[in-house]
Amino acid sequence: MKKHVLFTVGLFVAIFVVALGLSLWQFFSPNPITPLTSSGFGLGNGVASRAVSGFKIAAMDQTIAPEAASPATASDGPRKITKSGNLSILVETAETAAQNIQAIAGSMAGYVSDSNLHEVTPGVKAGSITIRVPADKFDDTISRIKELAIKVENENINANDVTDQFIDLDARLKNLKAQETQYLDILKKATKVEDVLSVTNQLNQVRQQIDSFEGQLKYLNSQVDLSTITVNLTAEKEVQIWGINWRPITVIKQAVRSLLNGLVNYANAIIAIIIFLPVIALWVITLLIVIWIIWRIVKRVKNGPAPKKLIEKTSKKTKKSLTS
Repeated sequence: MKKHVLFTVGLFVAIFVVALGLSLWQFFSPNPITPLTSSGFGLGNGVASRAVSGFKIAAMDQTIAPEAASPATASDGPRKITKSGNLSILVETAETAAQNIQAIAGSMAGYVSDSNLHEVTPGVKAGSITIRVPADKFDDTISRIKELAIKVENENINANDVTDQFIDLDARLKNLKAQETQYLDILKKATKVEDVLSVTNQLNQVRQQIDSFEGQLKYLNSQVDLSTITVNLTAEKEVQIWGINWRPITVIKQAVRSLLNGLVNYANAIIAIIIFLPVIALWVITLLIVIWIIWRIVKRVKNGPAPKKLIEKTSKKTKKSLTS
């Protein structure tokens, strides 16, 4: 009986201690502060939206081909999203990093659209490189570029939904082509020189607008199909000591960053402890009550047989005295 009681009490205490330890660890372990980056693509003003919004769509002559002006809906096809990214990274040498980024773009079926390197101090260059890669390989390209960095100093990812702009341009283009067809029919039937000149003038204007809208749609499609990534490269100057390359500025920055992270973690732990004090007090009180109950049970188990033995001895002495 004693063994069963002690085993049950011990099991209860072990479960209680494990639960208490897990709770304290969960609330007291500081969470490291990570820089805010775009976990998904945020919607903003991208390169394509700024370019497309700059174009002015001419008003259509509704007396010609009114049936072509029916608006399309965004549910007719998949959404059209343009993606762009901007990275600022610290590298060992800007020239090597630019070559590696060019190789990454080539492996992703992309290309370099712009590259610019300049010397900031003797022997140290900095600059930027812009690449275009397929939209479905945008995330993989960003990850591989970040692997080249000693440190990623800034990261900005942007996505812009241009579906409505694409639908609007496509509808207006269909309207203009319908007008072109009708102007051509009118031109075939015109007999007077004045009518021919007037219709030809209108037809030229419509064709200019068609060329403009087709150019805008082509540019918009290129922005959707190929994402733009601009990488700003910064290289820190090396100090050579007996043939060993040393980057003291990088070491200092990393040490300061680690110090700040440590201070933040310490402050977070103190704040968590202060806020969690009422729960800690409840756990302590509960633990003391459990210990007291266990102590009382153990004491009763140990002292339980003693009164029984005392009663048996007393009864025996009473019987002896009666028989004598």
